[in-house]
Amino acid sequence: MNKLKQNYSLCLLFFSLVSSSGCYYHPIWQPILNPAKDNSEQIKQLGLLLGASSLGKDVYLIAGQIRDPNGVAQANLELKNKAISSNKKNIASTYTTDVGGRFYISLGAGRHSFDVYKEGLLFFELVFEVLSANNVQLVSALQGMEITLAVVVPSQIGSEFDLVDSFPKNNTNIYSTINPMQLYFSEIPEFIASGSTFQSWAFDKIVIIPSIGSPPFEGNMVVTGNRMDIQMAYSFAMNTPYTIYITGIKSVSGKTVAPRMIRFCFEPSIPCVFSN
Repeated sequence: MNKLKQNYSLCLLFFSLVSSSGCYYHPIWQPILNPAKDNSEQIKQLGLLLGASSLGKDVYLIAGQIRDPNGVAQANLELKNKAISSNKKNIASTYTTDVGGRFYISLGAGRHSFDVYKEGLLFFELVFEVLSANNVQLVSALQGMEITLAVVVPSQIGSEFDLVDSFPKNNTNIYSTINPMQLYFSEIPEFIASGSTFQSWAFDKIVIIPSIGSPPFEGNMVVTGNRMDIQMAYSFAMNTPYTIYITGIKSVSGKTVAPRMIRFCFEPSIPCVFSN
């Protein structure tokens, strides 16, 4: 009987401590229930509390990325959950894309709708469906936008390294000289010394099809902030569609770039039409 009373007293003490401080003001839950604009750290905490890719029963951490039809990452877009009214306190309803156009949202299974705002103006409606831990499907979005969706684990947040813009841009007709080729990244890219070291580095990291010559680059690069300029050794042929494959480039922090493909036509007599 004494043991039973002791356990009962401990339960009352625990309940008193939790209820007196309130869940909303508890130091563990406060950052999650009252999130800042940058919600990645809060989602990490939620993931640590509730588990791996599934953040509880049928709740998942969804990673998305938004690019325009030319492959340019859309930073600072605001995604507002249409299912959550603004007067419901303590529930994150707005998410902002980072420099790589990425966003992270913890959601349950089912269909979800978001209004996407750009510079304060409604841009488009994004609708997707979470079917399982291995199946997130895009339902509708603005035509031509490049959108990827997947379930991830909290530890993956912050590990991304993205090509966010380029010259030439993806899916474009170019009527100017491409020299240098310019690549813009979400972080500072690695710098490779000129000469044979650079040629060896570029051999499988920047592949141009069809080939414009071997080696296609002069053997040097310039890195200015997050931009990489690469001098071309040969010219592109007119009326020719090209594809550039970018893969394996690292940031100064050691992250590997997410693979990208850039398609364009150089000075075509009849403009090329690109389909997704």
